[in-house]
Amino acid sequence: DLSGGQKQLVNLASVLILQPDLLLLDEPTAQLDPIATKEFISLLQRVHDELGITVIISEHQLDDILPLSNQLWLMDGGEITYQGPVAGGLAAIWAQPALREFVPDVPHVFLQNELIAPADIAALPLTVVSGKQLIERQQWQLTHAKRKIATNDQVTILQAKHVSFQYEKNDPYVLDQLNLEVHTGDWLAIVGKNGTGKSTLLKLLIGLLQPRHGAIKLQGKKIGKWAQAELFKTVGYLSQTPSDHFSYDSVRQEFIERARQLKRVTPEQVAEEMLAKLGLQTLAERNPQDASGGEQQLIALGIVLLAQPQLLLLDEPTKGLDPIRKRALGELLTRLQAEGLTLIMASHDMAFSARFASQCALLFDGTIVSEEEPYAFFAHNFFYTTTINRMLRSQLPEALNWEEVHA
Repeated sequence: DLSGGQKQLVNLASVLILQPDLLLLDEPTAQLDPIATKEFISLLQRVHDELGITVIISEHQLDDILPLSNQLWLMDGGEITYQGPVAGGLAAIWAQPALREFVPDVPHVFLQNELIAPADIAALPLTVVSGKQLIERQQWQLTHAKRKIATNDQVTILQAKHVSFQYEKNDPYVLDQLNLEVHTGDWLAIVGKNGTGKSTLLKLLIGLLQPRHGAIKLQGKKIGKWAQAELFKTVGYLSQTPSDHFSYDSVRQEFIERARQLKRVTPEQVAEEMLAKLGLQTLAERNPQDASGGEQQLIALGIVLLAQPQLLLLDEPTKGLDPIRKRALGELLTRLQAEGLTLIMASHDMAFSARFASQCALLFDGTIVSEEEPYAFFAHNFFYTTTINRMLRSQLPEALNWEEVHA
């Protein structure tokens, strides 16, 4: 009954009880909110420093992990291509333009703007504090170029009014008098701590759960009055557990059979087009259950997108994705948004939300407590914001991502 992030913390506790000499962690913060991530990393540091346990972490997001590490290994094509000090690993990554997305946000700003030469990479700051101090010490003046936020036509596609929900009759309310209005063409990112009800809200919005009080309307009609077949053509839902979407023995077969269910004229061609759109051609003959966590996310998304929904609900869509695939996903969804798709996304990924969403909302204590466009939203948040915003807030209050910052 726990949220994904809560399960992760229980898993760590159960492993530590065994008092191991070596701790292996696979994407340990992928399902944690920003505050829980900081607490988790702090706990790992104490485990390492006070108990002397060796820690090896497989991780795509290096911002929080790298400052604590004394070794960085780089893998490519099934081989370790670099193994050594962190500074040398960053140099090895930066030397390959195709891999530069893996460089964390703080050092990325300095390398991208040639404030520090690759030859002096050992001097790169890795934390918000060290980056801020270096900028102030050198008196560098940075500028900020905002991205253009997609505008919508203000036609309401989905509305939740005074929605309350509890799982059992005497349980506390997970959602309490929640109000939400989403317009056609929006990309709404909903953020909030683990266990606050983000996944529950998405399930209510698609009719998988029923509210105890209040009403949810899609295109002006109550969710409960939609015929199920029609509802699932209009609204797509990507679960936090992508394997829930799988039924067949290969990725290609998943796409072909889903296209047939939807009565598409050429299911094989439709499947090939979706494989190409998501960059999954090399996985076409593999069993989706054997794919990595990030690959499973993309496969499940492909199954959902085959219905060509008007509204897409995404629960942690970037979980397990490497930075390159994450950007490709964001760009794909941006193109679909430009074609008229409306998106509602529950996410712990502040950088992804800041880079691609057109609206951001904070779910806290059972209700939406704030909702604004990304620049205003993240500039007003202390914990729920991006690494770049924390580093540059005093000089550039609305800077959110490294690509927006120029020397």
